[in-house]
Amino acid sequence: MYVARITCRRSREGFDLKFNLDCHWSNALYKGLDHIQYATSANKVVLNRDDLSVFRFDSMATSNECASLCMKGNVSVSTKSDYQQKYPCTLQTTSYNFTGTNDEGELCAGVVKGAVIHSKNPAQHAADLEMIEEKEQFQTKFKNQQTGLPKELECIPVDSGSDEAPCFEQVQFWWAKRHFVKPTRMHLVTSRHSGGSNLNRVELQNGCEVKARTNLLVPMTLNGLNCDESGKTDNVKLKKNISDAINVHNSRVDQASCGDTEINLFRGSDSKANQILDMHVKSFLSGTKTDKDKLKLEHPKVYKEIKLIWDIQNAHVNTSVPQRAIFFLLYILMETPLKTEQKQNYSKCSKCLAENPPGIVSNVRTGFTNIVWLLKAQTLKGYGIATAAFRNLSANHVSSLNRQIKLMRKCYGLPVTDAEIGIIHCV
Repeated sequence: MYVARITCRRSREGFDLKFNLDCHWSNALYKGLDHIQYATSANKVVLNRDDLSVFRFDSMATSNECASLCMKGNVSVSTKSDYQQKYPCTLQTTSYNFTGTNDEGELCAGVVKGAVIHSKNPAQHAADLEMIEEKEQFQTKFKNQQTGLPKELECIPVDSGSDEAPCFEQVQFWWAKRHFVKPTRMHLVTSRHSGGSNLNRVELQNGCEVKARTNLLVPMTLNGLNCDESGKTDNVKLKKNISDAINVHNSRVDQASCGDTEINLFRGSDSKANQILDMHVKSFLSGTKTDKDKLKLEHPKVYKEIKLIWDIQNAHVNTSVPQRAIFFLLYILMETPLKTEQKQNYSKCSKCLAENPPGIVSNVRTGFTNIVWLLKAQTLKGYGIATAAFRNLSANHVSSLNRQIKLMRKCYGLPVTDAEIGIIHCV
């Protein structure tokens, strides 16, 4: 007599077959990038940025990953409310992780932004980064400790969101603007494959902040109700309540532990000027010919500024890398005269003109070119007299710098007299 050996069981976990070539390529790329970027940050900014999940006011979430004190037999359970007000009542933190390298430690920052008050776009991110750069505790991450000058290289891993991904032109514009304003030689903005941003170092910082704000209840009525007598939303009261709620949130979560360091929280910066410029940038990049002509006619200075930055982007961008995942701006100091066929495209880039005017041989030292970068913005925009003092430089170097600045100003219709430029001398 035979007994059938048949049973019903769930399948056991075996192994995954991964055929996503994009995933393989992305992981291989980041393996090499991590080896290079984390070796040293003496002259390099290594910044990992990502947006944390939103935090809702008037709601309290208990995470099952965070232990809490309780009585025996009365263990707390995880909770989550699906109640949502009819008006915006959320805030979101943008995490900035200055990843540690072999010669520098890790620093963490978070920019807390509330709905209605702050925007979620590349222009807001650009303003927030400038704000963090001015904070005293982060000066070491943006300045070379040996020379005291701003670092020349910036490496920024980001996620694939529409406000950060390097494949979007609007994002590229704001990085190109920073590339022009700052004395940087290289900007490298990278993103991982779809669904792979959880491998970024900043995700660990996000987890630490979520753990720190567990069980935090912040009401949205600190200054009274957000509705008027008719039941409509009072935007003035709403903005005031969100602003005060951000202060309460930061006072509870600031200095949260993250590895060997702490997370420094800041309010989102005021980006009104960037938002106005961003509206014109959208018209320039994705608007119709009528929109562009209207922008050029009604706002000629803004149009000229946007076109200047976009020309720099086109001149410095490296198109030999996958544009979907990498935005690579690179400036190389040329030491030989340009060929005739190269002058036309090269002359469009003012940053190149500042150091390498067409047909002029530039054979200068690193310290000298750093000073040129520092003078570039104010000499081009005419912010006043540009005076600099150099040590151990020959008269030929100083004369060459004067010629380059004059040529650059002449190209943009600015005065070229010595009285307008200032005297550049040796000490």
